[in-house]
Amino acid sequence: QYGCPHVLYGPACRAIKGNVRQIGTISVVVGAEITLLTGWNGPIAADKFIGGFIEITAATVIPRTILRVTGNKLLIAGLLPDLMPGTAIDIFPGCAHDMADCKDVHANIVNFGGQPWIPTANPIGNRNNFY
Repeated sequence: QYGCPHVLYGPACRAIKGNVRQIGTISVVVGAEITLLTGWNGPIAADKFIGGFIEITAATVIPRTILRVTGNKLLIAGLLPDLMPGTAIDIFPGCAHDMADCKDVHANIVNFGGQPWIPTANPIGNRNNFY
């Protein structure tokens, strides 16, 4: 397959989530949407956090998937514990499972598991209908 089949930050991917962690401060919480202070994403483009997750540290670490990013607003999957403005959270980017994200976002290209060089044209006959 073209894209990488590895689970992000898993044993086959081996990306180190601490290398891309951003710390954001919550300014507003409305339902499952949180608004963060400007600059929360650091040097990483905000749209790269879609499919990533946040970690809220209370008595235990509570992870929640990021479903949508609109400016400084993140739509989070699942219920959020009682978060107050001023709370700091850890934010981790997702991955598009392509070479660009593996190289540019996670600096993990040596563990890329996809096969982007699969030819789309069959040299012997018909065109490959699957890619």
